[in-house]
Amino acid sequence: MVSRRFFIEHYRSVLAFLAVWFAYGLMTEADDLHTYSLYQGVAESIVERHTFAIGNSRAPDLREFGDVFNARDMWLPAKQPGSFVMASVPYAIFHLFGYNYSDDYRLVSAMTTWWTCGFLAALSVVLLFHFLLTMGYARKVAATCAFAYGFASTIFPYTGVPHHDVIATTFVLLAFMLMFLSSPMSSNRRVAFIGFLLGFTIFTSMLPALLVAALCLFSLYHLKFRKTVVVGFGFLLGYLPLACYNAHYFGSPFRQANQAGNYNDTFFKPSLDLFWTQLNLYFGFNSYITAMKCMPIFVLGLAGLFFLKPKLRRMQAIILVLVAIHLFYLFSIEAEGHCQYGPRYLIPLIPFAMIGVSAWFESAAQKLVMFAALIWSFGVNLVGASGSSMYCANLIEFPLWVYWRDRAHWLGVHRPLEPVILLGTIAAIIYWISARRTLRTGARDHPRSRY
Repeated sequence: MVSRRFFIEHYRSVLAFLAVWFAYGLMTEADDLHTYSLYQGVAESIVERHTFAIGNSRAPDLREFGDVFNARDMWLPAKQPGSFVMASVPYAIFHLFGYNYSDDYRLVSAMTTWWTCGFLAALSVVLLFHFLLTMGYARKVAATCAFAYGFASTIFPYTGVPHHDVIATTFVLLAFMLMFLSSPMSSNRRVAFIGFLLGFTIFTSMLPALLVAALCLFSLYHLKFRKTVVVGFGFLLGYLPLACYNAHYFGSPFRQANQAGNYNDTFFKPSLDLFWTQLNLYFGFNSYITAMKCMPIFVLGLAGLFFLKPKLRRMQAIILVLVAIHLFYLFSIEAEGHCQYGPRYLIPLIPFAMIGVSAWFESAAQKLVMFAALIWSFGVNLVGASGSSMYCANLIEFPLWVYWRDRAHWLGVHRPLEPVILLGTIAAIIYWISARRTLRTGARDHPRSRY
């Protein structure tokens, strides 16, 4: 259990987390809460009716959904169940205190979103910063990479919704960082937790499935066979909830929702024509979701991965493998994501690519290019976070220009968490003053020896 002393001694990290988390909460807006009602609807069904099947809701906002299909006379989500389970946890607490979707949909859905996707995304930003410090990078380099990940990428617009890909990316990133901070001498509990995170990633989203497979195989080399068995045990524990869900609703522990619903655009169909089409979609200059426009800092990060520090060769190799296999998967499926602000299928790669941003600090010219890309990427995704991540208006025109023309609407949109963020900011200031005072008092009572 985390002690009071931890919060006092690490108050800077706690405040950094709160700053990121509050920023994500402030960007949570009403339009997205209504558009992404599927997550809230399943969370309500889990808490109030003890089923993943949706329907019969008392809330007017939870009666029409997309991405659902009929199975065994039930309407089920065509998504992995993990994000719904996570959303149900805070909703169960709110429901216990008398708050529900039918009485105040906006506030309850905003709080549910903030305590799931927003919380985990903010935590991963701060942990990535500390991971890079541990890897030997200077604080300004680590801070730049973490900022690029959390605010200058497609992650930012999707932290205002309980999005399964953002949540799954947090889990796979945590597993990756823990694996590199572990060794064959690490405790079985720690190694098993790595496996659990990888299994739980699949429970949440199938998009990073190949990343999970690659990290499981990498554990054979990095942690040796005996510890890999423990990783496998942890993976089975993390996968167990999904196996039970699939067996109950689809008749097999290995039959996934997209298979049961026959969403075949996510099935593997490699061809040369599809490869070039998808390559242009994600990295061409004419695409409305290309990384070249939406987050050029991501592209620079990918390039920088080839020039990481020599002592990080092992980490460099596995990241490049993760990038290669994920891009190969994206270039081999017909699905594009549709109705999106930025290339959301690239989300699982974003934290790994941003580690490559560290290679752009070698000269003044490199820093200039990097910071120009960083500022542009931040501006584009700030607009997306201020507006809606469900961009469907014009799938040809770059969404930044569309949102900029309609900025009067987005600046005036209702943001339910503004009062909560204000109270949280006041509490954070009080915490900051108290922590500093406690540390100063301790320093006076126990001065360091000069010898």
